[in-house]
Amino acid sequence: MRLFRRTLMPVSAAEVYAFHERPDALTRLIPPWERVRVLVPPASLAKGTRVVVRQWLGPIPFTIESVHIACLAGVSFVDEMERGPFAHWVHEHRFEQVNAGASWLVDDVDYALPLEPLSAIAEGLVQRRVEKMFAYRHAVTLAAMKEVAALRSQ
Repeated sequence: MRLFRRTLMPVSAAEVYAFHERPDALTRLIPPWERVRVLVPPASLAKGTRVVVRQWLGPIPFTIESVHIACLAGVSFVDEMERGPFAHWVHEHRFEQVNAGASWLVDDVDYALPLEPLSAIAEGLVQRRVEKMFAYRHAVTLAAMKEVAALRSQ
């Protein structure tokens, strides 16, 4: 399965990247309807950085462990789930410069459910949940970047 989402940001790619470097970025990007607790926050976006979260699906908790497998400072970083509910999850975050005052935030996620083909019955539900989560993440990032742009124009 694949999710691809891109949103035009009113700031440079470097500024959107810097937002993702903030210590509170991951927490800010977790939708309020998701029951998630960050156990090990990312120390940076650098290759080798580990992130651990606990998430609940109803009453069932599970741990998600991811590692950043690539990083090009100011341009992109990639995380891969090593432990969690998916059979496969690789998430590329890209920050593409359009001009001096605009850039694209791009999330490109390749993922697979466990126990295929049995999990095929849940694909639609999971896909909607993932899409809703990334819509929220892009909305939060866009709101933050609009504030950055507004402060700059004062």
